[in-house]
Amino acid sequence: MDSLLSLQLFARVVETGSFHGAASRMNLTQQAISRSIKTLEAELGAQLLERKPRDRRRVGPTGFGRLLLPRAQALVAEMRALRDQFDSLI
Repeated sequence: MDSLLSLQLFARVVETGSFHGAASRMNLTQQAISRSIKTLEAELGAQLLERKPRDRRRVGPTGFGRLLLPRAQALVAEMRALRDQFDSLI
């Protein structure tokens, strides 16, 4: 998976609070999302998500994840806008 998709998946996991919720929304497996985020974490050299203490199935962003989230959302939105512009030219 490419880095832009990894950023989108990361944002979805944070938005839904779980890998399961993100997988349902993105029509992917939880394993695919987990692998993508692990790769993104390796590329960035930082852990982005952590399990919530009260409910181990729920996840939230780490400090690094909170720093990345608005930038990831902005990049994904910008790429969508660019694709829409390209589509309008065709």
